Amino acid sequence: MPKPSNSTMNNNNCNKLQKISSTARISKIAPRNGWCNDEIVLKRREKEIQRVKEKLVYKKYVETIPKIDRIKGIHPRTPNRNIDYSRRSWDGQVSIFDLNKKNFL
Repeated sequence: MPKPSNSTMNNNNCNKLQKISSTARISKIAPRNGWCNDEIVLKRREKEIQRVKEKLVYKKYVETIPKIDRIKGIHPRTPNRNIDYSRRSWDGQVSIFDLNKKNFL
């Protein structure tokens, strides 16, 4: 039986890595609280997020710090409306998101 060349082995390893990385990107881990399925709640949350994004402070923030330059954990992030948070938790996240933008201007 002939021994495979190094180039063949490298190609096989690359293909395996590509398969692993592509499946890792696709799989989503469900949040601890679960997903929110209530259409009324999702619409209300989207409306609240849009209200924050319409403010002049948010527009200045987007112009000043492009999305590419934002650092996870440091810059404010829009709360995920699809996760099933309590009303109080959601309201708190939106207000923190709104207030934190002012710190970066």
